[in-house]
Amino acid sequence: MVYRRTDETVRYTGTPALAVEVLSTDRRDVLVVNTTKYAAVGLAHSWVVDPRDRGLDAYVLDEDATYRRVAQLGLDDDEAPASAELSFGLGTVLVDLRQLIDEA
Repeated sequence: MVYRRTDETVRYTGTPALAVEVLSTDRRDVLVVNTTKYAAVGLAHSWVVDPRDRGLDAYVLDEDATYRRVAQLGLDDDEAPASAELSFGLGTVLVDLRQLIDEA
């Protein structure tokens, strides 16, 4: 979770700028349930890392409260790059899937 600097000391109660989810066995919870919750609170940027399919999808929340995919990275997809600079509202970061997902 990435969020602006705050004075809160116990726990963060605002809406973060970015949430990154890693898919595991219960893919439905991340892809449907969590995404719906994120949209309802106005989370602007959501990334989903998929170790099984060796990819990452970056989403931005549109004005109509639906997520639109703005970037796709992949290790096994000839059309998706393995790395790219991704924006998350507060900044931009270079994401390289080869460093996130073990190719062994």
